[in-house]
Amino acid sequence: KDDLAVALAAIQQDCFLLEFASDALRDDCRVVLSAVRRDWRALQFAGGAMRNNREVVLTAVRQDWSALQFAEEAMCADREV
Repeated sequence: KDDLAVALAAIQQDCFLLEFASDALRDDCRVVLSAVRRDWRALQFAGGAMRNNREVVLTAVRQDWSALQFAEEAMCADREV
């Protein structure tokens, strides 16, 4: 639940396991990017800081603009996103 290596390995198998990661891991850019690169819908399980992270949100939005529904409001107002 709070082990970075275990979380990264699990997310490689199923990106939606991000939902069960600790709060710290759900706010870890490496973990969240790994999940979102596999499927943009994993953004819904990211911590608030990652849902407000331009790189993470852009990674998701490049797959499907619907990812904006899971982004923080500030990211939705960002013209680059």
